[in-house]
Amino acid sequence: MDRDHWVGRTRLPKNIQDIIINTGSLISDMKKESGSNDILNGLIKQYITMDSGIEGSLQGIKKVQATVENIEKHTNTISDSITDLCDAEEKLIKIKKEVLKSSD
Repeated sequence: MDRDHWVGRTRLPKNIQDIIINTGSLISDMKKESGSNDILNGLIKQYITMDSGIEGSLQGIKKVQATVENIEKHTNTISDSITDLCDAEEKLIKIKKEVLKSSD
């Protein structure tokens, strides 16, 4: 399949978008509230927690991408095989007709 087939499917999943938005909000909050060490420490801990979620999601996306690539490869192979089978069937029909003509 060509690259245009995947247009619109390359967008990050909603939960990843939410994590990125939350991270931006967290950083903004950190800038605003950095006068208090307790708040800053809490925000940093929240960020670290979200970071592992982002990393886990990234690994999941990579696995899905590899699976899609394998499916695409096998789909192309099957499609080619179907074309070859159709060609072979047409040739067999032609041979059968020729054999029937020659036996008359």
